[in-house]
Amino acid sequence: MMSLRSLVAARSLRSLTRAYSSRPASILPAGTPITVNYLKDAQHPVALRDEEYPEWLWTIADPPKKDWAPEEKRTKEYLKFARTQDIKLKNFIKGR
Repeated sequence: MMSLRSLVAARSLRSLTRAYSSRPASILPAGTPITVNYLKDAQHPVALRDEEYPEWLWTIADPPKKDWAPEEKRTKEYLKFARTQDIKLKNFIKGR
């Protein structure tokens, strides 16, 4: 829960909604040129406000979720998936 002081210090309604939003905050402020242009005479694209981007963009970095049916849990695909997840978890715990 946000304190009253931080609520008063919020500059706009956008910062309040971002504090309660589940999506991550944008790194670049709106209007900042993004230096990804590789063409000689073209201009760099400009970052937009977060509300101007589609909702699916904020979930693109999330890993895909799959619900495995009981009969699918006996397949090679599931066993490989489970083994990979176990290895990832162990590496995460080790700090790799």
